[in-house]
This record gives sequence, C-alpha cells and structure tokens, in this order.
Amino acid sequence: MATRQTDSMARECLARGRVFLSGAGVLRRPLSVRCLRIGRDRSNDISPQGVGLSRKHAELRQVAQGWEVVDLGSKNGTFVAGARVDRAQLPARAELRFGGVVMLFEAFPPEGMSSSSSLPGVVGSHPVMEQLADLVRRVAPTEVPVVIRGESGVGKELVARAIHEFSGRAGQLVNVNCGALNTQLVGSQLFGHVRGAFTGADRDRAGAFETARDGTLFLDEVGEMPLEVQAQLLRVLECGTVTRLGEVRERTVSARVVCATHRDLERAVKEGRFRLDLYHRLMVFPLEVPPLRQRRSDIPGLVAAFLNRDGGGYFLNGSARQMLERYPWPGNVRELKNCLQRATILCEGQEISPGHLSLVERFGSGLTQTMDQEGLLPSILAHDGNLTQAAKSLGVSRSTLYRRLKAEGLAGLGREALLAQVLARSSPPRGEGASGGP
Repeated sequence: MATRQTDSMARECLARGRVFLSGAGVLRRPLSVRCLRIGRDRSNDISPQGVGLSRKHAELRQVAQGWEVVDLGSKNGTFVAGARVDRAQLPARAELRFGGVVMLFEAFPPEGMSSSSSLPGVVGSHPVMEQLADLVRRVAPTEVPVVIRGESGVGKELVARAIHEFSGRAGQLVNVNCGALNTQLVGSQLFGHVRGAFTGADRDRAGAFETARDGTLFLDEVGEMPLEVQAQLLRVLECGTVTRLGEVRERTVSARVVCATHRDLERAVKEGRFRLDLYHRLMVFPLEVPPLRQRRSDIPGLVAAFLNRDGGGYFLNGSARQMLERYPWPGNVRELKNCLQRATILCEGQEISPGHLSLVERFGSGLTQTMDQEGLLPSILAHDGNLTQAAKSLGVSRSTLYRRLKAEGLAGLGREALLAQVLARSSPPRGEGASGGP
C-alpha cells in the first residue's frame, strides 16, 4: 500500500476525528488526507489486494457532511452495503466493495464529542435524539427492514429519508402512503401492470417496488394497510420477487423496505387487523421517534430553524417563548411549525406575541379543530377535490387527511365521486335550507 501524507494534514485529521479503512491486505490505520484514491495502480493512495479492481477505481472524499465514496468509472463497480453506487455519502461504519475487493470504512468523532449527530433535516440535540441518530447511522448501511414508530407529526418521514441517505444505496427513495392505497388497484400501485391488464391500463407501468430498485421503499402508515394487501406484501418480502398484473413472469426486486406507523401494531395484531407473520417480518429493527413534549429543550432550536427559514427577521417575545415551552404539543413538530407559520402572517411587525400563536386544544381523536367535519368538507370543495391542496390549507399531512376521510367513509373514491359525496353531506336537510313551504 502506498500513501501520501503530510504533517499538517495529519494534525487536521486528528482535530476532525479518526477515519479508518481496513481489509484486503490493508492494515487498520487512520486516514490523514482529504481525498484518497483506491485502485490497482501503485500510483494510488491505496492499492489493496484482490480481483476486479480497476487501475483507478474510486475515491474517498472528505466533504462538509462527512465522507463520501465516488466511483471513477470502474469496470466492476463500487458498492456500499451491497448496493452499487456512483457517489454516496458514507455512514459512520460501512462495508465497501471495489470490484471484488471488500474493505471496511469506520469514522469516529474527535475525543470528547458524541458519536451521534443531527440527522439531515432534523433539529434536535436532546439525548433521546442523539441516541436515535446513532441508531439510524448503525442500521442505515444494512439490508434489514426498519419500522419507525411515533405519534403523528414527530418527523418519521425525515428519519426514513436519513436512513436512505446514510445507506449509500444507488436507487431512489420511493414513498407509498398505505392509508391511501386503493384496495382494488393495490397490485398495480405496488407491483405494476402491463398494458391491457384492466380497464384503463393503456401502457405498461412499473410498481413502487420496481421503481425503488437498489433504493429504499418507504411504506408510510403501514398500520393502515388492508389485510389482503398485507398478504401480498408478505409474499414479496419473503420471495424477493413481484409479478405485474396481467403477466406471469416474476421480476426480482432489490428495494430495502422502511415502514412508519403511529398505530400500536401489537394491539392491531391481537385484534386481527395486522398479520402476525408480517409483523415479525417487518419488526427487525424498530426505531422510536419521541414526541416533542419529551424533548422540550429542542423547542428553542426548532423555533429558530422555522423562523429563520421564513427569512423575515421574526422573533418571539418572552411571553410567547414561555407559552411555547409550556404547551403540550399533541401535534408535535408539525403543530409547532404550523403555529409559527400562522404567527408570522398574523403579526404586524417582526415580534411574535402570545396572541399571534393561536394555539388550539385537541380532541380525543388527536386531530386539530380545523379537521372536524365543518373544516374538512368545505376545504375539499374549495380545492375542487385536490387532496394535496386541501391538506395544505388545513395545516396537516396527506396521511392525516386520508385517515380522516377513511373515518368518514370517503376513502378510495375518485375525485368526481368524492366531490359528489362531499356536496351531498354539505347540503342542509330538507326543510332547513329555506323558509316557507311548497
């Protein structure tokens, strides 16, 4: 192995932390350069022993977020945790494969610093969030399924995105809202179809599993998945193949599955609403995202992040700050974000006072007052059945809106059918709409 090092680079490396690469005849030793080239040629920084290695195969580069691996157009590819990549950010520990050469990458922070750091898009330094970040970095480069649990609004989707980002997988992250799956067409949505498979199938279509090839399939609100869909999902997870509707050929899938739910899956299993075999197949590595009330010390940081994002120079006065820190936040981080967005609209200048916060109490159902029927149906009508815009106007996520529609018996309807039902429910009963009689 040949290396290029300088004393100044070595000192900088020790100040930033320790990074190790080992395997394939390379002894475990710290790296002390910002860019490390790996290949068969002796002019590279590292020339490991093994087959399938190109002359100039790949580079390890130190970037602002940590370390990344970049393939240099090699013949046999660069892999992170079994997934082929062109460029990928590396987690704290990852198995790398350069052609047929397998090596281990390890990164440790400087002494005195926590090994856990904030996840991308997640604001929080509370110990429970540091522990969550550490678990995410550990499980990300593996292939095992992950179930992210937590109340609505805690940021489960952000955790799923972090898992995908740290996994180093070459494919994309594909989101599927299980609460919004149309039972009749779920086979098409998850597994795809061929032309002519059913009425309206005018072309071949890849399903979510194929779209997430070599990437991550995120099944949001998996606890809402119908039982018949659960059986199909279990078969795919066990066999690793899908069959498009209308054809008999099986297609191999390579998507890593990450799920999220706010439901008590153990209770759902006991009540027969969730399959026990699917539960055990998915529940390999559960992650719990804590509610905001359990990490109140993160509220100031979240407030600063949300207000700075608006760029209007807004700030909280002392009373408003105390109110936010005392409030129970049943809607968690999403409710805090919505609260601050309303406040920036209501305040005349840049100072936000308690009167601008418009905090509301919650029903036992866990939904905001704007999500009762009087707010739900007019919002759907106002946006001509566009559920994305309706959810945005109500200040909730699409999954929350779909759950409410399901509770109202309106889930799975097309736009025209949904508008017809909403109009029927919004119309006053006979005898109440006008004075007088026939």
